[in-house]
Amino acid sequence: MIPQEQQILNYMMNPLYYDPLVPSIEWGKALRINITLNALRLVSLDQQEETIVFQDEFIAMWFDPNLGWDKKDFPDYLADFVNVPYKQVWIPDLIYYNTIDQEKVLLDEWTFVNVRYDGWVRASMTATRTLPCELHLADFPYDRQKCVLMLGSWTYDDNLIQLHPTATEFEADLGVLAGENSGVISYFGNSEWQLIKIDAYEKREIYIQPAGDWNYSLIYFNLHLERKPVYYVMIIQIPTLIVGVLTILGMFTPFSQRMERWQRVELGLNMLLAISMLLNLLSSMMPKVERLPLLGNYIVAEIFICSIGTVVSITLLEIHARADQRNWRPPDFFCRFLRLSCTSGKTNPSALPDPPRLIPALQNNEFEIGSIEAFKARKQLYQSLHLVRSFISRQHAEEEWKLLWTKIFDRLDIIFLFIFQSGNIIIAAMFMR
Repeated sequence: MIPQEQQILNYMMNPLYYDPLVPSIEWGKALRINITLNALRLVSLDQQEETIVFQDEFIAMWFDPNLGWDKKDFPDYLADFVNVPYKQVWIPDLIYYNTIDQEKVLLDEWTFVNVRYDGWVRASMTATRTLPCELHLADFPYDRQKCVLMLGSWTYDDNLIQLHPTATEFEADLGVLAGENSGVISYFGNSEWQLIKIDAYEKREIYIQPAGDWNYSLIYFNLHLERKPVYYVMIIQIPTLIVGVLTILGMFTPFSQRMERWQRVELGLNMLLAISMLLNLLSSMMPKVERLPLLGNYIVAEIFICSIGTVVSITLLEIHARADQRNWRPPDFFCRFLRLSCTSGKTNPSALPDPPRLIPALQNNEFEIGSIEAFKARKQLYQSLHLVRSFISRQHAEEEWKLLWTKIFDRLDIIFLFIFQSGNIIIAAMFMR
């Protein structure tokens, strides 16, 4: 005995009444096909190639008057629908326009469609697809993207087929076939992207061809995605901030009073190299666009701050060295601005006055025989003492001036440390969201 499900299939698929190659379309009336994006799983969003890879399932439903059966003729079959092999019924050739690659999850030989007793057909179309997606990365990594998917028939124009997204009252009565949550999309993203919303609307597009203009009914799905920036913040942004803070601390912390400042310049150059490597890492992730993204601008700003800091540190080093070697007198406005006392160093060491005369006047009775030699010896001794005292005084004045210059540059280091570190923190706060 033939099961009644097979009897129903034999009844509907009778080649005298049904041809799977020709759609059952009434003359002058377009076939309405209801589309439901039932599930979507984001696989990847390639920033350099500007492509989106996703796996989706959309359900197409339409009415075929040549299908269906009278339930009274098959009383033992209690179900409302039967499963029909994919190739035995007419299926609309729906495809995402501009598809780069597509791989079906199931082969057509293993796929079935649901046919209800009243002639409604439900086909589930599942595949892994690669489509272009124009990206706007100005706010990277705090960016939001919109990928536009265009679904339509490749062969039939809008005179034959009209597509309609779900969420209408008409599909609500077909909950058995479309699912009780018809129009509700099951979305599965990845660790980097989060779905904000999906817009679906129908639009007619005109395609100009040599044979004439053709209008096609399309459904647009706008995928609104928001990036999760934690990875890029932890891997690039925070290390860049730490490197910038350490660079400024190393260049302007007054840790030395002896002109051993060349290590600061080396530190600044090494840190610039480290930040440049982070910028190179970022550029490997981005497409070649006209303007840098937000994170790239932040790294460039850090490079600029560290470069200016290195130049300022070299300038202070050179001025300090010249002031020490040439015994420059600290300007009064420096002392007033930095609130230092410069009174102890107002005398130029090279212009110190000679000490008071230490050679006593000789009496008349000292001019005896042999006293001339003694007088010359005493005179040379006092002159030597005078030179020693002058040298000691000059050395003491020079040490006072060196100490004063060291205090001045220590104050300048602290001031520049505050200025550059404040600018660094402000820039970091501006670029972090």
